[in-house]
Amino acid sequence: MTQESLGWKEFQEKFSTEKVCSDHLFGIRWPGGYTCPRCGHDRYYFHGSRHLYQCKSCRYQVSLTAGSIFHRTRIPLQKWFQMIFLMATSNDGISLRSLQRILDIKDYKIIWIMGHKIRKGMANLDAHDKLAGFMEEDHLFDRILSSCLNTPVTTFSDLKARRIQK
Repeated sequence: MTQESLGWKEFQEKFSTEKVCSDHLFGIRWPGGYTCPRCGHDRYYFHGSRHLYQCKSCRYQVSLTAGSIFHRTRIPLQKWFQMIFLMATSNDGISLRSLQRILDIKDYKIIWIMGHKIRKGMANLDAHDKLAGFMEEDHLFDRILSSCLNTPVTTFSDLKARRIQK
């Protein structure tokens, strides 16, 4: 089953737990297995209580979400995955209010920031795809996740400052 044929129910079953989402994100971030960003070593310890990967060679610690739109979020990865899926597969677009209701996120400000970050990741993906000539939809969800992992973190205060400058 290819990912573009995945329906909402199948998607929810596939990414049913936070652990499954973390494992999937790990595979996208380090496709060949963990590699230390500092020294390139491939062996690590996992600090479960802090959700950090520590290099066995240089002891550098990195989180799975470091330097991405998911960095320092308190929203579970499962909800991020669901929001990305819904935004990517909606033919006519989907409102943030609808996403807020579907994902059961109480504060609109949080859903607005999530939506903005995901759109930024999708925009980076679009720019990359146009340059590389990719237009097929074979692994859209994974490509969006990969783009979001490589999208720098934008805080609410950054967004607010940009809005004031305009």
